[in-house]
Amino acid sequence: MTFHVSALVKCLIWAVVFFNLLNGSLSRRVTRSHRFGYARNRQQLWHEHDKKCGGAYQSPIQIVRDRAIALALRAVEMVGYHDPLPGPLNLTNNGHSGTVHYKYLEHTKSTTSIRTKALRHAAV
Repeated sequence: MTFHVSALVKCLIWAVVFFNLLNGSLSRRVTRSHRFGYARNRQQLWHEHDKKCGGAYQSPIQIVRDRAIALALRAVEMVGYHDPLPGPLNLTNNGHSGTVHYKYLEHTKSTTSIRTKALRHAAV
């Protein structure tokens, strides 16, 4: 019985070690991918993260041309984009993108939308 217990303990130890190694490599991979930046001075560093991103027309986004689907989209019409949003606005920059949050007021009309001929419904 002691043989089986020690074998089980060894298996559990190896499983924990393997999981920690796997988890560490995955977490490093994720944080590494978040270091890409689109500012001019950050674009010059892309090749340090991946050699494929060192060309004149490269970016961290991998587009596989033979898998890409070309869509014949009609012109996009921006409706109400120039109208001021009801304040106060909360602008957030997480280092990768920016977001604007505002409290929708019942008495104001939300007219900001995106419409195309192919897309009949307005996105608010």
